[in-house]
Amino acid sequence: MTEVLTEIEINKPLKLVAGYVANPDNVPEWSYKILSVKWQTEKPLKAGSEFTFFSSFRRQKIAYNYKVLSYLPTERLVMQRGEGSSLVKDTYTWAAIGAVATRLALCSSREAGSLPAIVTRIVSAMIRYTNQRDLRKIKSILEKGSN
Repeated sequence: MTEVLTEIEINKPLKLVAGYVANPDNVPEWSYKILSVKWQTEKPLKAGSEFTFFSSFRRQKIAYNYKVLSYLPTERLVMQRGEGSSLVKDTYTWAAIGAVATRLALCSSREAGSLPAIVTRIVSAMIRYTNQRDLRKIKSILEKGSN
């Protein structure tokens, strides 16, 4: 299993940051690879919720079916897709930094299977780069217009 932890501080209150990030409808705004989302279960978000994120690669539409394993508003969101050797689990956690800022952490876990160590390191670097880019985009959106 490969785990990549990425964190960022956002100058907005915990409740605002957690509410924005935990809403799958917002993901196409801040994720560079997700174009749209379709809920498979009824809203609101809770453990057991299912939704599909859509992206494209070389003009091919790709669907990622996610299931929420755990959701504690303003604390943690755990969701996964796939199973076995294609298992992907993303854990978002939030922590208040004083009254007006939030630490957002994203831990992405991927089943490494029998991949050679060099490939695992390359995949980890790619995940870290993508996650950092997404977290910076969240920060930019939420802090927009702030002094």
